[in-house]
Amino acid sequence: MFKIRRLDSKTMFIITTLLIILIGAGDFHSGQLTYSLNRDADIINNLGLIRGSIQRLIKLELADAPNDELVQSIDQLINEHLDDYPEFMTELAAQWEQIKLQILLYRNNPADSSPSTLLLVSEQIWTTADDAVIHVQRLSKQHLNEFRLIFALNFFTLVLAVIILIWLRRYVQNQLEYMVRYDALTSAITKAYFKRILPREMDLASKTETPLSLIVVDVDKFKQINDTRGHITGDFALQQISEMLIENLRGTDFLARIGGDEFVIIAPNTTLCEAKKLADRLQSVVNAADFPGIGPLSISLGIAEYDYKESMDQLFERADRALYQAKADGRNQAAVCS
Repeated sequence: MFKIRRLDSKTMFIITTLLIILIGAGDFHSGQLTYSLNRDADIINNLGLIRGSIQRLIKLELADAPNDELVQSIDQLINEHLDDYPEFMTELAAQWEQIKLQILLYRNNPADSSPSTLLLVSEQIWTTADDAVIHVQRLSKQHLNEFRLIFALNFFTLVLAVIILIWLRRYVQNQLEYMVRYDALTSAITKAYFKRILPREMDLASKTETPLSLIVVDVDKFKQINDTRGHITGDFALQQISEMLIENLRGTDFLARIGGDEFVIIAPNTTLCEAKKLADRLQSVVNAADFPGIGPLSISLGIAEYDYKESMDQLFERADRALYQAKADGRNQAAVCS
């Protein structure tokens, strides 16, 4: 019989969690690198602004046009970035303090303070700023390469996510199809799916002029088992009986559960005589088994062969009549409807 492989909830949870982790990790690293690149660009711009502002300030001082607002602006820019690349910014801040000291000396004693000293100190801070820019540019290039790698990984994750989503969609479809086709307790096909298969097999038998038999199976005195032993014990017995029946059917046969303890076997390419032999074998297998908490059990079977003219309901009705005949004759046997 056709079956669809089912995955347990634990496997589904692992797959879903893995997908979420991959997407989350990619987004996190992308965000971190985007922040680093933006910070690098901001530092480079501010270092250039600091360097240009100091150059402008020195020119103003040498032209006897001091600008304290520009000094405060440079102070603010340096203080804002002291924690960014401290190996450069700490040195740059110290050099800036030297420049401010030289500016103060130049303002107070322009005759005693040489402009060349002021220019020398400013050149030192320009060099430090240039070194810092080169260092940050190098780091920015590294961050950009990492960003490209993360982008590639994110693309791979996206492709993987699409594949997993497609697979999950197929999995859900298969699960729904399984629920429609197979009984959850016994793994036999459902009554609804039985009503789809039997007309198809009847039509095939008519076209190919091959025999087709139907066997209705009922567990004897099963209601008493549920009443005295409980439904859990009864359900376990049904599972065992279903497994026994499936194991002793051919690959072309179908076992359907159409009621609480009632099963139907569709046996393509099987004559009435062959179906009777099959029914007797199934009966013997069940009789030989021992059911936990119950002991021995028996089944009754009714058999009918398709005559190519009757409907599905008529074929089933004849097999069902044979089943009732088997029960009336004492149960634990197979009866044939000729």
